[in-house]
Amino acid sequence: MSEGQGEERNSGSRDTPHTFTIPPRSVASGRVYRVQASKPRATRLQRLRNSTLLSSAQLAATVLTTTTTRLWLFASSGVGSHTMLNVFRRCARRLMSTATEASSSAYPFSKVAVIPPPPPVPTPEPVKFGKGLMAYLPQRTLPQHKLDLLARFNKRHPERIMPGSVLQVTTNHAPSSFTGVVLSIRRRGADTSFVLRNVINRTGVEVQFFVCSPHVKDIKVLMRAGGKGGEGRVGRRMRRAKLFYLRDSPEKMTAISAGLR
Repeated sequence: MSEGQGEERNSGSRDTPHTFTIPPRSVASGRVYRVQASKPRATRLQRLRNSTLLSSAQLAATVLTTTTTRLWLFASSGVGSHTMLNVFRRCARRLMSTATEASSSAYPFSKVAVIPPPPPVPTPEPVKFGKGLMAYLPQRTLPQHKLDLLARFNKRHPERIMPGSVLQVTTNHAPSSFTGVVLSIRRRGADTSFVLRNVINRTGVEVQFFVCSPHVKDIKVLMRAGGKGGEGRVGRRMRRAKLFYLRDSPEKMTAISAGLR
């Protein structure tokens, strides 16, 4: 212990030294002073932990800097390689634990913060006066999958469904699946419907389906009339928009749906 200062290390922790100061005149005058050890100072890594939340990269950089400094001090003081290896292992273990704590800690969101709801979408002015109301309502009231099905019956859709196509409609009631040739399409916005015809046990069966009906689950294209790619096979395009003449020509119905079951 030097004349001016003395240092005492705790046997339980090597990183938190207990320091105390003796006045330099005490040795010369022979006076007795009460020595009180100060509180152990936190290391640099502990101070960084107790402050704000740090990222894993910052903690890793801090631990690596501390490890490099200790190894350099041990190497300059002539300490053996076994002690240096133990120091490196202890610092690496601390690095792994701090990285895990930083990644597992949740972000401190404020529990008293009030997040306001998003502002409502303003209604267009023409709709308030009733202009374009029927075109505006389906876009706001129908679900997205119904809008996708409705768009496939549009005249300007690149993969539009035309009369003469063979469709398979799946419903949530009996019959659960029905396949037939499209005889006609009635485009009326959300009330769009089409008629399918099929011959079952030598009996012609026609069913009208509404595209936006909640009973219609899916519409699958088996053969597309006049289509050039997309879903289903490519069939011949019909000249007429209404194929009601197929009721009197069962052989033409068979020719359209040949090879499809």
